[in-house]
Amino acid sequence: YGYDNVEVLSQDLGPEGKPQRLYVVHKINEQEAEVVRYIYDRYTHSWGITRIAKALNTEGVPPPRRAKEGWAPSAIWEILHRPRYRGLIVWNVFQTVYKGGTTKRVKRPKEDWICREDLNLRIISPELAQSVDDRIRHNSRVYTNDPETGRLILGRPGHMDYDSKYLLAGFLKCGICGGSLGAITRERKRTGIKFYGCTYYQKRGKAICTNKLEIQQEILDHVILKAINEVLDKKLMEEVVDKALTQLRSGKKEGVDRQGAIEKELSLLEIKVQRIIDAIADGQPHESLVARIKAEEDQKKALSRELEILQLQKRNVVYLDEAKVKQDLQKRVKDMKGVLGRHLPQARQALRKLLNGKIKCTPIMVGGSKGYQVAGQGNYNSFLPSTLVPILLASPAGFEPALPP
Repeated sequence: YGYDNVEVLSQDLGPEGKPQRLYVVHKINEQEAEVVRYIYDRYTHSWGITRIAKALNTEGVPPPRRAKEGWAPSAIWEILHRPRYRGLIVWNVFQTVYKGGTTKRVKRPKEDWICREDLNLRIISPELAQSVDDRIRHNSRVYTNDPETGRLILGRPGHMDYDSKYLLAGFLKCGICGGSLGAITRERKRTGIKFYGCTYYQKRGKAICTNKLEIQQEILDHVILKAINEVLDKKLMEEVVDKALTQLRSGKKEGVDRQGAIEKELSLLEIKVQRIIDAIADGQPHESLVARIKAEEDQKKALSRELEILQLQKRNVVYLDEAKVKQDLQKRVKDMKGVLGRHLPQARQALRKLLNGKIKCTPIMVGGSKGYQVAGQGNYNSFLPSTLVPILLASPAGFEPALPP
């Protein structure tokens, strides 16, 4: 952000009769550069990154990459820390390492960084940059953990711990903008009451989302748990098992037919792979052939997995004890209900197993009172034997509106 990519072309013409691109250089985009200077200037005047993001969204300033969600505080923070705006180019900051069978990008020690000054790319004056750095250092001292007690000296961390403090944080989304409905940690009138609210409205402003409705966490927690307990009703769960068993047994013939088709397809794939290997041995160009082998092998793996599942279902469907399945199911449901009503970490873990995606919270007006209409989808897979999974999704359509008092 703040620069345009300018191609540097060769004098010689390429195969298509056009100059070829040698490399790309950066050139300052004056319109975006003014936004960068505005961000730095506002920050030195004691504006926070959230306030700056909201101001840019209100004024309709296009964000980086024209993101439809608008400016985010994290984008402001990155701009304040980017060396290139000060005319400093930095290389060799990260390296790729292989760990546990995967590649990871890790930061190198600062002494390994390679820096070069390029005043042609400078957008921020040294004086303005110094003022921003001074405020960042001041804030880092004020909000740093006390090394002796491990507690914050002032304020709170800049991010929320979704996995410990709040039951539904991370499970909710705003029905207006699609952003998260997160925990609002400030206390209202020193009552100690906590709320959920749209984080886009809170962090990016009403230009991005108009949903300013806040609801007590206790109310929304109660409504969601009540709805989930209703769809875990004993009679409803037994109906799910009956339906699953009926589907499984009626699909036995189709499974046999499908098994035969898979075995035939696997045989054909073996022949195709062998032909490709023979072509490579004959000296044909191997790059595209290797890619074809990989595609065929991936298809074989998928078919083999499907065949394995069909064979498992074929073996186990005869031995399913319907009464025992229902008995075990009720025990699991009882345990799950107990977990949902007790410890927070275990309740959040249970919600991850029960829910498919996030719960949509749309602000509504009922009888003159503002509230949320909540809707979500869940599944019973965590309760059922492997032979009955996957099973039909259970949508808790009976979620009731959640209204603050």
